[in-house]
Amino acid sequence: MPGSSADELRAVNQRLHVWLARYEAEHDCPSLACTEGLANLLADLAYAGEVVRHLPPGFAQDEQVRAEILHYRQNLEQLEEVLPRIHHVLLSERARLEAQRTHMEAVAGWTDSSKSTL
Repeated sequence: MPGSSADELRAVNQRLHVWLARYEAEHDCPSLACTEGLANLLADLAYAGEVVRHLPPGFAQDEQVRAEILHYRQNLEQLEEVLPRIHHVLLSERARLEAQRTHMEAVAGWTDSSKSTL
């Protein structure tokens, strides 16, 4: 992994902070729950997990690494609060899309039956 562990965690923390800040700004906006946004979030979390798993034995003595791990933990705690709300938004969007699909099927059925009577 390129760079120091502290630098790698700092970069991930910055991206997580931006993601969380954007969520708070758009609050419950489905745009954050888009496939790309969630995929990027998952990639950052997986990458941070790899960085943490490969920390050198004496990492606890490195103040910068300890500070970044604490910041990462705080970001994870914020995510723990945010993800259920995003899940709710996604479920609502799925229900909306299902209702729209049902409506479109009914319209298509009506259109087909109207053509046969003309």
